[in-house]
Amino acid sequence: ADGHLTRSGTLDPATATPTNGVFTQAIADPNTLVNGATYTFTVLAVNTNNQGATPVDSKGPAATETAKAQPTITMAIDNSTLNEDPQGATDTATVTITLSNPSIEDITVTVVETTTGRSQVDIANPTIVFTAGRTTQVAGTDSVKITAIDDEVDDDGANAMVQATSDGAIDSEAAEITINDDDTPPTAPQNLQVTEGNAQLSLEWNSPTSPGNSGAITEYQVRYRLTSGNDWTDADAGWERVGDANTRTHTITGLTNDSGYTVQVRAVSPAGGGQTAEGTGTPASS
Repeated sequence: ADGHLTRSGTLDPATATPTNGVFTQAIADPNTLVNGATYTFTVLAVNTNNQGATPVDSKGPAATETAKAQPTITMAIDNSTLNEDPQGATDTATVTITLSNPSIEDITVTVVETTTGRSQVDIANPTIVFTAGRTTQVAGTDSVKITAIDDEVDDDGANAMVQATSDGAIDSEAAEITINDDDTPPTAPQNLQVTEGNAQLSLEWNSPTSPGNSGAITEYQVRYRLTSGNDWTDADAGWERVGDANTRTHTITGLTNDSGYTVQVRAVSPAGGGQTAEGTGTPASS
């Protein structure tokens, strides 16, 4: 058939080394294959019988498989760092897609996000059609554009993953885009007061001077530790929700009398946990 090639080769099991019991035979020049064309591959084992005057090859049953030759997609992104709230061209990444070789068929390539969990980027004009014989995008067609989704990341350095995929070509390698968080969380609660009691500490505070730029305060959180113990090593470790946006007091119970404690309070908004207010106290039985 048009575009089909006939090619044969041999593999010597005496010198070839299988991987997990599987022999691999590379095509001498894969560039001679025609992308978009379907090829039939046949493999059979041959045993040479040397018992007679003339060696005779005995061929075993053949295994046959068909496969379509496909080009490889290359994806280039001109901006690997995006701000969370797009303000202009510098906050947009343009994607360029090319194919390693032309195909006799039209090939549709789609750029998709492969980030684990919720989406972090918007992809505009994600689909490109390469008509038969083309390896580059047609001039004048809309380019693939990537922007960060506002308020989807809670810290700088969050990573989004994108990849160009197609049923008619080999997918590109995934590319990483760093998203810079532009949200500001609430400032620290004001006027934190710590009142000592029997095996407990009672806390009282006023609201922060600012909720930040990402919406209203949704809750307050408290954490505590022995003052003589190790400091918190993680900014988000140990927090417990103690009430909604209207909460201004909380009592920590079950503490050890005559032991010093360090307590912290913070407000939380859609941007995450805010700055902390800190105080100390020593529970006592009297």
